[in-house]
Amino acid sequence: MTGSDPILCFGRVSAALGPGAAAAASASCRAPRTVGTHYIGVLVDAIDEYPEGDELNNIASAPTPMTVVEPQPDFTAGTITCPSTVELSEFFRCTLEVTNTGTGPSDRAVLIGMYLSSDATVTTADLMLSDCLIGSLALGESDTTDCGGNVPDTRSPGDYYIGMIADHEDRFTEPDETDNTAVTMMTVTGRSLP
Repeated sequence: MTGSDPILCFGRVSAALGPGAAAAASASCRAPRTVGTHYIGVLVDAIDEYPEGDELNNIASAPTPMTVVEPQPDFTAGTITCPSTVELSEFFRCTLEVTNTGTGPSDRAVLIGMYLSSDATVTTADLMLSDCLIGSLALGESDTTDCGGNVPDTRSPGDYYIGMIADHEDRFTEPDETDNTAVTMMTVTGRSLP
């Protein structure tokens, strides 16, 4: 690190320092503007305000680098609402609230997949019933969508799990992919006689 590196912020020691004295200083800084690995350092008396016998000991840097990444959305699946009971082949709708809890906005719509599973661990390997869209989400913004589908009559009546997975095709890079799914139970009955 040298004095010619970009300056992120300034800090100031609040008290005068006598010979051999030490003091702590802190500053709130913005992260570097370029993506990549950066070493963060401190340059004391950065503007050469004080004449010193040794100017070479004014620099210190953190031993661990800072990695700066692009701001990314993170889609967190919230409340899912579905009918508690449906018949085989009966069309139904489920709603899902999704919140962008990441560090940046989504620049396009988010695809939501609705899946049927025999257990509470719903993944994209389960039977997809349909998909739907939520518009782009600003940082911290929430929106609700609904997906419609039906349980095919090739399935047996019984208790199933419906899961809705935000960004189920992984079109976005997210810092946390484990919070994209919301699950609820649904009882599927045989078809009513006409």
